[in-house]
Amino acid sequence: MGGTVITQDEATAEFFGMPGTAIQTGSVDFILPLSDIAPALITLVTDNNP
Repeated sequence: MGGTVITQDEATAEFFGMPGTAIQTGSVDFILPLSDIAPALITLVTDNNP
């Protein structure tokens, strides 16, 4: 449906089950360390607004 999927990387995840399963689907656009997720969301929201 045109969405963007971000998941936490294995190195920073305390429990990697859910992110790992999402990654295995092949539908994840970004695999990021926890500290990079919020800035990525801000960039995606601000760069996509006219």
